[in-house]
Amino acid sequence: GKYSSFAARFAAKEAVAKSLAEGVSKNISLNEIELANMDTGAPFIKLYGKTYNFSKKLRIREIKISVSATENFAVAYAVAII
Repeated sequence: GKYSSFAARFAAKEAVAKSLAEGVSKNISLNEIELANMDTGAPFIKLYGKTYNFSKKLRIREIKISVSATENFAVAYAVAII
């Protein structure tokens, strides 16, 4: 439902922030992390602003993301690739 979708997106943003070694901080904002989908439905991450700049400082080339949700639970993991 609607709430599990919100929870999954929040979990994805948190996982991305943590994959950048800091979590939410002065260098990373959840508002600058976008979870989008390819035409195939596969999720991918877009970064903006200071979060994007910080990822480039860390030499991150790509962030792989996996997201799953049920009616009661949401989980996500992210791997930052240098």
